[in-house]
Amino acid sequence: STATLRSQTISFTTLPNEKPVVSPPVALSTGPIGIIVEFEIVEDGGEPVLTAGCDVTDASTFETVRIHLSEDCLTLGKHRIHITGLVPMTGYVITPFASNSLGEAKGESLEYTTKNTILLTEAGTLHELFAGATSIDLSCLTISGCMNGDDFRFLRHLLGGSESFDGLQIDSRVTDIDLSDIYIVEGGGSYDGMRFTSADELSTGLFADCLSLRSAILPSSATRLARNAFAHCSSLVTLTISAGTTSVMPSEDCRSLKAIEVSEANCSFTSIDGVLFNSGATGIVWFPLGKGGAYSLPSTITSIGENAFYGTSITSIEIPSSVTAIGRGAFAGSALTEITLPDNITNISEGMFQNCVSLATVRLGSGTEYVGNYVFSGTVLKDLYISASIPPYAAEQAFFGTPVSITENCVLHVPYGTKAVYRNNSKWGLFKQIEEYRH
Repeated sequence: STATLRSQTISFTTLPNEKPVVSPPVALSTGPIGIIVEFEIVEDGGEPVLTAGCDVTDASTFETVRIHLSEDCLTLGKHRIHITGLVPMTGYVITPFASNSLGEAKGESLEYTTKNTILLTEAGTLHELFAGATSIDLSCLTISGCMNGDDFRFLRHLLGGSESFDGLQIDSRVTDIDLSDIYIVEGGGSYDGMRFTSADELSTGLFADCLSLRSAILPSSATRLARNAFAHCSSLVTLTISAGTTSVMPSEDCRSLKAIEVSEANCSFTSIDGVLFNSGATGIVWFPLGKGGAYSLPSTITSIGENAFYGTSITSIEIPSSVTAIGRGAFAGSALTEITLPDNITNISEGMFQNCVSLATVRLGSGTEYVGNYVFSGTVLKDLYISASIPPYAAEQAFFGTPVSITENCVLHVPYGTKAVYRNNSKWGLFKQIEEYRH
């Protein structure tokens, strides 16, 4: 009753509760009647985000359709929305939005105009749209909707495939196809007389022997590109991997192919100078046969896959020291004239240089421990340099093959002071000419 006690005063300022902040949208991939956009929820305003997505407005009628993100995506950061089923030849305004308990905020808008396209409302009806036609003067064919085996068999006919379609003979000028808004479905007949379509897959032989095909944009919904889906497409120059593809296998004998492009919305692959790599560019997936001359691999690569450069037109290649493994037949049948392998390559895989008819000089690194069968089969190698001071183990058929064994005509160059060791080795000693060199 005689005193009043007070504690120290604490001062603080509360954070403001505000609407969210949304970035402008970015178009990652566009198709004839579809687009993949990315936007970022930059700030939540101090409250949980309740809804977010994009408003899609028809620029002529001003009708708006709202597309929402799922509840588990209402977080800070970047988000993607695939907008499909738009009207051909129509302008749209796409505006991202996000809301919390205090209200809704919108980002800047993106304008997008759809293209003219053949819209299939029912799979198996592509040929019906050309009923009575004797010729097609279009060079580029853009198709949207669902396609089955019958549709692809007709499309193969338009692209110079060997199969006719129910007796139809159409003089087609089609060379380029855009299938980015296509959904591949099961059903219909065989597209090549043997195989049938599988859902969301570009199956083996789907476009094989389509000799008129020059460029192709693959469906955004297709997850797999099978081996030899484009086999023997000798006129194919450009191939575009779309957003949803997670598995790609090369096609043989696409000798004009110069560039494999990748949609910015694809998270599994990347393209560097037209060459297809995995997303981190640590492994090569497909090297186009139409690229020739000297080539340098990116410094990020750590491995070269099996048959990666099979039949290519490269004459020389620079391999970074980051590469630690090279698969079987990696350079088989290529136009290489010389090659130097890094010191940390230990295994010279089976058939690595098989049938490289122009290959004259090979340099193996100091870490070489094993040389597999048929590595030099079918070559006319003149000089083989090896930096390993201890002779690597050589498989039984390592130095033999058609037309003659390289041990007869090739000069083996070994490190200074190791000639006797190599001469006394049961396999390396078969070389008639062994010379020492300083490296």
